[in-house]
This record gives sequence, C-alpha cells and structure tokens, in this order.
Amino acid sequence: MLPALRPPNPSRDAPATGDSDTMDDLEVRLPPRPITQPPASSLHICLAKALGKRDANGSVLLDAKYVDLLLELLANNERMIHWLEATIDQLNAKVNPLVERMAEFEKLLKTGLKPAPAPGKSFASANLTNSFHASSTRPGIVHAPTTRPPPKQVLALLKPKRVITHSNPANTTLKDIPSAVLVQKANETLLGLEAQVDGEYVAVRGVSKLPSGDVSFYTKNKAHQKWLMDNKHVWSKVVHPDLEATPGTYSVMAHGVPKSFDIGRPTNLALLASKNNFQATDLAWVRWMVSDETLTKKAGSLVLAFTNKDLAYRVEKSGIFLNYDYHRTEQFKPWPPQCFKCLRMGHFGKWCREPARCAKCAGTHTTNECPKGIGGVKSMPLQEGMAREETPPLSMIDTTFETLVHPPYHSLVHSPSQSSLSSNPLPDPTSILRQDLASASTHPRLDPNSLSLIQLNCHVQKSVTLSLLNSALSFDFLLLQEPWINSINLCPPQHQAWRVFAAYEHSPTCWNERHKAVIYVRCSIPSKAIRLLEGGSQNMVGVEVTQTGKVFRLLNIYNPPSSFSLVDELKSWLTTFYSLQQAVVISMDANLHHGHWNPPGTRKTEPEARTLLSTLSLSGFWMVSPKHVPMFYSSKGRGSTIDLVWANFLGSKLVRSASVSCDNFGSDHQAILVQLLVDKPIPTYHWRQPLWSELDGTKQEQIAAKLRTMAAETHTDSTVQVEQLTSFLIHAQRELGRRVQSNQAKAKPWWCRRTLDPVLRERNRARRWMLLAKSQEAFECYRQWNDYFLSLVDSLKRRSWRRLLEDPAAGDLYRVLRFSLKSAGGEVLPLKDPGGTIVHNKHKQAELLFKGTSVTNVAIDLSDVPADLLVQFVSYPPVSTKEVAAAIRRISPKKAPGIDGLANKLLKSLYEPLLDTLTNLYNNILLQSSFPAPWKIAVTTIIRKHGKPDYTNPSAY
Repeated sequence: MLPALRPPNPSRDAPATGDSDTMDDLEVRLPPRPITQPPASSLHICLAKALGKRDANGSVLLDAKYVDLLLELLANNERMIHWLEATIDQLNAKVNPLVERMAEFEKLLKTGLKPAPAPGKSFASANLTNSFHASSTRPGIVHAPTTRPPPKQVLALLKPKRVITHSNPANTTLKDIPSAVLVQKANETLLGLEAQVDGEYVAVRGVSKLPSGDVSFYTKNKAHQKWLMDNKHVWSKVVHPDLEATPGTYSVMAHGVPKSFDIGRPTNLALLASKNNFQATDLAWVRWMVSDETLTKKAGSLVLAFTNKDLAYRVEKSGIFLNYDYHRTEQFKPWPPQCFKCLRMGHFGKWCREPARCAKCAGTHTTNECPKGIGGVKSMPLQEGMAREETPPLSMIDTTFETLVHPPYHSLVHSPSQSSLSSNPLPDPTSILRQDLASASTHPRLDPNSLSLIQLNCHVQKSVTLSLLNSALSFDFLLLQEPWINSINLCPPQHQAWRVFAAYEHSPTCWNERHKAVIYVRCSIPSKAIRLLEGGSQNMVGVEVTQTGKVFRLLNIYNPPSSFSLVDELKSWLTTFYSLQQAVVISMDANLHHGHWNPPGTRKTEPEARTLLSTLSLSGFWMVSPKHVPMFYSSKGRGSTIDLVWANFLGSKLVRSASVSCDNFGSDHQAILVQLLVDKPIPTYHWRQPLWSELDGTKQEQIAAKLRTMAAETHTDSTVQVEQLTSFLIHAQRELGRRVQSNQAKAKPWWCRRTLDPVLRERNRARRWMLLAKSQEAFECYRQWNDYFLSLVDSLKRRSWRRLLEDPAAGDLYRVLRFSLKSAGGEVLPLKDPGGTIVHNKHKQAELLFKGTSVTNVAIDLSDVPADLLVQFVSYPPVSTKEVAAAIRRISPKKAPGIDGLANKLLKSLYEPLLDTLTNLYNNILLQSSFPAPWKIAVTTIIRKHGKPDYTNPSAY
C-alpha cells in the first residue's frame, strides 16, 4: 500500500536575523521548487488511467487482471519503500558515529584535554579466580557484542531442506532422466495442486539421485519440506510413475477394547469414527496387537493408524468411546523396522536393494526359501559379514540381539507359526535360567582391535576398585558405580593407565556427598577425543567419544536404592540434552525390578521401574544387556537383575555383543562386558634421544662389536666408508633411544571453559548465519563475535603468563627464559638484486644471500707471494689413535648435531670402539687425497643483522 502523505509544514514568519543565523537556518538555504515535475510511477499512471474512466454515476469498473496488476504494483512499491528505509538506516548507522565523534572533538576543544587516568592494578593481581569475569569499572574491559545471531530455529529456516522419495527397485529408468526435467515436472505438479504455505507457493529448487536409486528433492525451508512430506503420496506419482510413496500414519493404541469388536467390518469402523467425531477415511488401518490376539482374553489393545497428525494427537489425549465405554489411549511407537530380505535395521524389505541374507543359515537367499526350513527362527540376530560356516546355532547367539526386534513390531504382522507355538506348553523356568546362565557366563573373546567397556558396582571397596584399575587393562572404558573414594580429598583413585571423569557440576564436601558414578578411559585414547557431558550429578556422569569417524556417548548412572531419585533426573537429562541423532549407551545400576528383565521366579516390580521403562522406551532405548540373568545375589542367595545396559537405535548399531562375565573382581555384583563396533585408535610414536647416563649395557656391547668389525674391513673409497659408518651410527642412536607414543592433544592451561565455551557457541552460530544469509548484518555480527572471542583468548593468555611470572614452578623457568628472549632470526624479506629489482624466486634469493654474506669483492695484492712449483710433494704423518681420542674428548657434549642428527654424546659414549674406525677413515682420506662427499654438505642459517635500515639488501643478513 502507498505510504500516508505527510502534512505540509505549518507556515511561520521568519524573524529578522543576521548573516550567521541565516546560514544556520536550513529552510532559508533551500533552493526553489523545480518547475519540471518528476516522472510518475507506474502505479500512479495506472491509478490515474483507471480513475479517469468513470461511469455516469461516478463508479469505476475494473477486471480481475487489472486488479492483479494493481496489487502487484502496490507490493513492488512497498518493497521499494522498505529498501529505501533500510538504506537510510544504513546511512544513519554510518553517519551517526561520525557525528558523535565530531561532537566529542568540539567538546574537547572547548574544555581542553582530559586528565590522565590513575594507574590501576596489574593484570595478574586483578585476576585471581579461574574464570575471566571483569568488572564494569576496570579500564580496558572487553565488552560483549550487543548484536546476537539468530537462534537455531531461525538458522534452520535458512538452510535448504530435502525430501527423499523411494523409487521402484524393479525399474531403473528414473536414473536416466535429467534433474532439470524432474524439477520442472515437480514444480508444474505443485502449481497444479496449488501447494501453498502461508500464502507462498511450494517449489522444488533442485533434485539429486542417491546411490540407492532414491530421489532427493530440495526445497526452500522447513515449512515447504513439511508440506512435501505430508503430501508425498499425492504429488510423487504425478512427477514420475516409478516414485513410490505412502501417506504417513500416526498410531494410537487403545487399551481394554472388547475382543468381540470385529475390525474387519466397515460398519464397526464407521460406528467407532462417528462416536469419536472423525471420519472412517481418516483411518489408514486398524489392527489388534498380536500378543493380545493370540491369547484367549476378553479384551485387548487396538492400534489405530490415523493419516492426520492433529487428529491422532486429539484421540491420544482424549481417549475413545465404544459402545458407551471409555477406553484409555496412548501414543504407539513401533521400534525401528527390520528388513526381512537383508536382515538389516532401518528400512523395509519393499525398498531393499541389498543382497538377500537368510536368518537360518546366513546364505544368499531369503529366509522363507531356506532349504533347511525356517523352524526355530524368531528374530534376525545375524551380524554383517558373518559367513555361513561361521554362523553359530541360534541357541548360542548372545541374548543381546534378541532385543533388536521389538514384540509390538512383530505384532503388526500375523505369522501362522505363532498359533502353533502358543499351543506348546511353556518351558520350565529352571531350564530357562540354566540356559541363560550358560550363555551369559561364557566370556566372549574380545577383539583387540575394537573398543570395549566393562560395567561393575564396586560397593565402595578399595580392593575391588584397584583390582579393576590394575587388571582390566584389556578394556578401554570402565563404568563404575559406587567406586572407592579417597576419604581425604574425596576424589576417585588415580592411575597412570586411566583418565578418570566425574561430573564437574558436583563438588563433594563430605563423605556422604562423594561421587557414586565415574568413568575411566584408557590413556591410549587421545584426550581430545573425550568430552565430558553436561548435566551430570553425584550419581550420573557421561562422556562423548569421537573415534575413527564415529561419535557416541556413554552414560553411567547409579540409582540410590532408597529414593530412586535418578529416574526423574534421567528423564530431565533426556529432555534437555538427548537427541535421537546421537548414538547413546546407558549403563546403570538401577536397583529396580521389573518383569521385563527379572530372572524367572521373581515377581517384584516397583512403580519407579515402570517409569524407567516407559521413559527409556519413549526415547528410543532398549536393553542390550542379557535379560533374566541374575547379576546380584542377596545374603539369602536370591538373585536379581538390577545392572542394566541400554542403547538407542544408533547406539545399538555400535554394540557388537553384551554379556555377563564370571569374573567380578571381588565384588558382590557381576560385571557386564560390552564389545563395540568401533576400531581402537592406531597409536603413533616418535623417537626421543636416549638417556645417556642410563644406556643399555647389552646394546652397547653389540654396537661396539659391530664397530670393531667395521674397523677391520678395508675400503678403497672414503665416501662409501663414511656413508656406512654414518648410517650405522644413526641406527645405533635410535636403538639406544626411546620410542614414545605421541599425543596430539595439546594442553592449554589458559583455556577457561566457563568463559570461552559460551562465547565460542555464539561465534559459531554467527558464522553459520553469515554463511547462510550472506548479508551485511550477518557479516558484521560474525566480525564482532570473532573479535570478542580473540580478545578474550588474548586476555586469558596474558593472565596465565602473569601468573607464571609471579609464581613459576620448578620446570617452568626454562619456558619463561625461552619465551622472554628475543628471537635472533626472522623471515627473509624479498631481496633486491644489484639492479634494484625485487627478487621473489628462492634460488635467486639464495644466490644473492651467498654473494652478500660469503663473497668479498676486494682487490688482493699477490705480488709478494712466490709462484707455485710445477711439482710439489706434501707428506702428512699418519693420524694416530691418541689424536682421535683427544679430538673426541675436546668436543662439546651439548653442541647441536649436524645434518645427520648424530649427537656428540653418542661419540663420547662409544669412545673406545670408535677410535680404530675413525683412525682408519682419516688415514684413508689423507692417502687418497679426497674429501668424502657426505661431509661437504652444510646447513646455512640466515640471520638478520640487528639495526639495519633496509632488509631487502642481501648484505643485511
């Protein structure tokens, strides 16, 4: 719409003023109004033309196209006005600081210079805490930027979203169609469907074809993506016949529905819909739970699949009415699908393009075509890459993998074999317990190349805790509940092979407040690969591990047996810090009983156990530790399954096996061993010089014997003799040295997580905004936050340096001296040749430096030097071993080695065996009058001469 016209300025009489006042009055200096009017806009022309054609009664008739044109011109005019306003704001933002600085400058000229501020405290004395929190009154304070980047929700709208649509595996014609054709066809289809979100038409911006054969459609933002996902079954077939899509369903489970209700009759479904205010067409399907269908009960659970999400949510909250009876409802979450063709998790067999795998014999055929039959197959426990002859019998497979297929998922598919199985009598609970104990007590052979962990409750016993730290060196993670704690410093025990992690949010002040859940990580895993998670407490701690391209989280929990307070705390942690996109493994001493994991004969169930199972199930977790296996025995000999290991879908894909060990390290609990499908880090090593005062005597004797053998050999070429001796001494120095494992993680004592981590998150979010929006405001926001982060880093470094100077430790004096001395070197600037031309080529620069540092262009008078004789014989006396011994004694032991890296201390350590070898070598050089080629190589270091005015001159080095 057009902006409102501004009313004219009120007329006023200009008083009689002087010349100075006239110059200050802007209205007096305005030029006269121009006679020529500016050209009218297209909107004014169209309005004038439309209003000029009136009927006799003064009305104006406009057709639909003309109205659309006027609306489009109005929108264009509004955008132009907004652009002008933004331009004025930008100009004001640039001019206002200049005006303020000019005003300050004028004020300074009138009032004079400001007095010098009083000197403040030193930086080191003013910062005595571990975090950087400056007061607002301190001079030189670093202020945080006022402009903040948008939140994550706004940034997510700026990123293009995609919708993946399956394609028919039987047809491969879709891959030959160009992407431009698919984009054009999709946009035409969406335009025909009048697909709009908030008045904006939904459009496809690009298409990519995945290696699996599926097609990914890219759209503008998340709102358009949601529309495409909800209506994928409507537009996909119109775009191409090979695209497959079914409408999304939202399942609700109704409890206590009479079994007399026949879901096969459409009239019953119509009656159910009419009694609950929805249409029968809103139901995609209705099915009984198989576990309820096979049992002879009068009522069961019914699963209703709706096509409308809002309707499903309403039914979930309100319940349903059937035959004047009320039935409670809840959301039904099926577990991740498992393919009946390749046996993998995460997709259905309808879209599977992988080769078939048999669940019975692991052959390359489907399970229903197995020549051995499918008797006894209840789940798909096979791992990837398992050969047919290596497949163990089904009864020997670890019980962990039986939980990968959730019973409700199988309940949606009726199997004829289930009715026959239900008719068989239930086995004896004692035999079940015997089989579970036999399968759980067998210690699986741990893969030395994969990560593994062990969970155990130490029951606050020092012997158990130290036994684990000293004996469980084949594991990479120790998840301990109730470990022994040092009563003096209230800290878990330290060990040179382990790093200990406890919740930093909890600081114990007495024995009762000690940490009851800790995680030990092997030192072979780099410290940079471990991050302590937020939200920990006295009874909960978690770490995030990044290893070989995989990221997973380990959570260790101890649930107090009296209060069971960790159930609510875990629920809060999952709500705040958990995401389904993260692989999570939870290890806990739950101290709870439930029929889902109780051993046979135990019927005890706490209400908190139901809450725990419901909370973890709704978050996508299931048990990966063996069920129904006693892990703790009371004083009366009664077994309980209270130590549990859970994993979500991504976490279960990283779990190879989980079993109960027969070795409990002296604890009253049984240990749970978990093998992960994550490779161990490959250690890297670097060589360090040997400790010359503690050399290995055996190695010294072997080196001396080899040197004596080399001294007895005769050589005609001194160069070959030098090369052999040098290579042998280099090898000997490495044998005497130490191989140390490298750790790429550098310690930063000045880093303050409390100060820098929030700023770093804001800086990274500003960077994402800059990359997505590419606007001037986003660029300025990132610049401010990046400068603020760098200034904080500089301040923290200075504070750490001042503290080091105030109270240095014993080993810090060398660091202080090293960093306080000025560097004598410096980079070589581009040099000038004798003609004054700048030279950038390194070879030419080296030639100029050689001439400038090693060549002297001075005339030498050789008139008083006698001429050389034509024939001159020089006789050198042979070099003796005493001369070589004296030369070795004179060399400085701390002098830097040459280009070969041989330390002078090595020559002094091998003093006696080297005498004969070096004596023969020097005499051979004098006899042949040839200097060895390896000794003609030198390393020249170019150093700036101090105080030179021009460092482009080669003579200044």
